[in-house]
Amino acid sequence: MVASDLHAGLTGDAAMVMRFLSAIDRVIAAALRWICILCLVGLFAVLLGMVLIRFVPIARLSWSSEVIELLFAWLVFSGAAALWRTGEHFRIEALSEALGSSRPGLILTIVVEILALGFIVLFAHYGLQLTLRASATSPILALPRTFWYLPMPMAGVIMAVYSVRNLARHARHFRQLDGHPDGAARDGEPRS
Repeated sequence: MVASDLHAGLTGDAAMVMRFLSAIDRVIAAALRWICILCLVGLFAVLLGMVLIRFVPIARLSWSSEVIELLFAWLVFSGAAALWRTGEHFRIEALSEALGSSRPGLILTIVVEILALGFIVLFAHYGLQLTLRASATSPILALPRTFWYLPMPMAGVIMAVYSVRNLARHARHFRQLDGHPDGAARDGEPRS
């Protein structure tokens, strides 16, 4: 959904809040993209250096395995969050595509999103616990292992926020199936 679609029909404070949230979304998207790009470039440079050093042994890259682990961890979890943000992550869509945007299809989408949110919250919680309890340092660079574990809770929180956003969108679409264009109850009907 495009930001202009989100802002359609909003006025005053609601429009200002949506513009603010859209700006935060763009910052998060750019940060995740740049983290992934920098990690990939770093991985390429270190691996290229390792290959070249085998042919021309001018230095030792004993630290390379630690850097590769660190960059790979940040690349994987930042990439997962970036893909989650846009809904481009791997998923099996046969049943949801067969049901389409019907009521059962939307119910299935909401249930899957709730299950995913539950998993992500647990993942972020245990990732944070692991990060906070990490007391070791890397053997060669002597960096705290916290740096290796930090992308897990970070990505988990980002993914949880986007799952809540997705649930709100799905709930709005579900209400629209009942003929409620803005989710408001029709005259004489109680709000659910």
